[in-house]
Amino acid sequence: HLGLFEINHIIKSDKCWMENCFLKNFHSAFYKDFLREARNHLYFKNMKRFNKKLNEWIYRYNYEATQLGYRNLGRTPYAMLREHIDSDNNTLINKYDRKLLQIKALHRLLFGRLR
Repeated sequence: HLGLFEINHIIKSDKCWMENCFLKNFHSAFYKDFLREARNHLYFKNMKRFNKKLNEWIYRYNYEATQLGYRNLGRTPYAMLREHIDSDNNTLINKYDRKLLQIKALHRLLFGRLR
């Protein structure tokens, strides 16, 4: 359905995380907020403690820490994701699927059932 909206994709190499602003922000937050602290507190000496602290940081990053990216607008990653979940069947939908659903709903409203 991308052809309907004349959407062209640019595929970037996944090997270069610097080209992806979301990964770049995650990497810098991970390094600044977790690895630096882990190194200072010597979490690496005990793997159980390291894993516990890593899980705590991941939870804090996704559910508590607001992100300043232009798409996040000061919300957490989880809050952003919730906007793209179809509440009826709990599946992830993107903005193009959402647009297609709106078009189908409008078509149903105007012309009855889709054939």
